[in-house]
This record gives sequence, C-alpha cells and structure tokens, in this order.
Amino acid sequence: MVELDEVLRSVCESLLETSSSVEKLKSNFEASNLASNDKVSLLSLKAASMLAYINALMMVIGEKLGGDYLAEAGREKSIEHRVVLERGVKPLEKKLSYQLDKLARAHERMQKEYAEAEKRVVVQETVNEKEDSDSSDDEMAQRPHAFGGKQGEDKKDDDVYRPPKINSALPMQDRFNIQSHKDRSNRLRMQAMDEYLREESERPEWESSIGSNILNHGRGGVKSLRDSDKDRRVTEYEEDNFTRLKATSKADKRKEKRKERMNQVNMIGGEDFSIFGSKRKIEDSTSRGPKRSRNAWERAKKKL
Repeated sequence: MVELDEVLRSVCESLLETSSSVEKLKSNFEASNLASNDKVSLLSLKAASMLAYINALMMVIGEKLGGDYLAEAGREKSIEHRVVLERGVKPLEKKLSYQLDKLARAHERMQKEYAEAEKRVVVQETVNEKEDSDSSDDEMAQRPHAFGGKQGEDKKDDDVYRPPKINSALPMQDRFNIQSHKDRSNRLRMQAMDEYLREESERPEWESSIGSNILNHGRGGVKSLRDSDKDRRVTEYEEDNFTRLKATSKADKRKEKRKERMNQVNMIGGEDFSIFGSKRKIEDSTSRGPKRSRNAWERAKKKL
C-alpha cells in the first residue's frame, strides 16, 4: 500500500505540473497577440481547394440531373478551383519541395562531414600514438642498455663484442631531378627584349673593359653582350673545374666565320642592327609555345 500511495502521489504531482505548464503556454500565446486566423498553410489551402473543387463537380452533376444541362454556375466554380489547384498550389509545392529537399540534403551532408571528421580524428590519434610508441622504441633501442649489469651477471662473460640491436631504417634518398637542373639559357630570346630588360632593371651590370670586346682588331666588330656572357661562363666553368674545354672543330670555326661576316653586315656605327633584318616575329619569341591562328579565316587558309 505504501508503494501504491507513492505512485499515486507522483502521478498527481506530474499532472499538476503538466496543467501548470499548459496554462503558462496558453497565457504566453494569448499575450503575444498573434493574428492566427489570418494565417494559412499550404496543406490547408490544398485541402480546401480540393474540397471546393469536388463540391463544384457535385454542383455540376446536380444541375445536370435537375434539367439544367449547361450548369454554368457549377462549371465556373469548378474552373476557378481547378485553376487554383493547377496554377497556385502545384507551383508552390514544387518550390517548397525543392527548398525542403535542399535543406534535407544539407543536413545529411553536415552529418556525413561530421562523422567523417570524427573518423579522421580517431585515425589521426591512433597514428600519433603509433608514432609515439615507435619513437619511444627507437629511443630505447639506441640508448645504453640500462639492465646490462644485471643480465651480465647471469650471462657468461666471453669478451665478445655484440653490437646493439637497432631497428633498421632506410637512408635518405637524394635523387637528382633533371627538370630542376635543366639549363634553359639556350632558348631563343630577342635582343631588343634583353636590352629593354637590362635597361629597366636596377641591379648592377657587368661591363667589359674598354677595348676588350673588339674583335679582330676592329674589323670583326664589337662582341655582343650575349657572347661576352657566354665567354664569361666558359671561363668560370674552366676555373671552377680546373679543366680546359675542347677547342672548336672546323665546322664550328666555319660557322663562327659566317657569323662574324653577318655581324659585320649588321654592325653600323658599333651598334648591332640585326633585329631589323630578322624574320622572326615578336610573338614567336615572347610566347610559350605555338599558338593557334587569331581567327577562323587564317586557320581555314592553313587547311587549304
């Protein structure tokens, strides 16, 4: 009986608390002064329109049974409610369904990302613990043996050196990457562009001594800056590596002779004007690679 009295007392207390909370909610709702009568939901609008449409159809059937075969009043009402259903309720359902699906997908995506983040955290913690254990094992393997004295008492002293047991590890690999060490200085560049960049830059320039860039006692013209840079690089290479590069062959000498003759033709007043006689276009020297024609007509002419 005592237990039954306690159960009844707890039920009464819970009912009193429920009634008080309901009264509190009711008072808050009445104090908010919200015009609840003016509100309408899509479901109530759809239900009311559907019922009105069915009622209009019944009116049409009733009028026809009564002898009025036109049934204009019922037909107008049915058309009105059918338009409300087709043009009003259906587009609203599509828009709301899209928004609701979007919110549902966003919520599912958020839950999925949260679960994946938790998995990543767990995996990272396990990896960190494994790394810590491996590092502690390596430290213990490389440190002096703390229990060597005690074990030495049990083992027989045979004066034989035994190396410590250390975990094997691969040495670091220093691979040679040919792409990062590739010499790109032999690319074609326009002399005018080099001179413009050299004039606009603020860094100090390497100037040759007076008269050192004159070729063939003045008959070969003046050595260009590109040739001077090439000779300087050759000299630096020979001095750094304590070697001498092989002399030029006969074909290279003939090529140099031909180049000197061309330089003499293009040299006017000690200045090199070979850029004006060059057939190269500025697009070919400044672009990264072969480009397509500018318009469709030029591309069509190439196909002919």
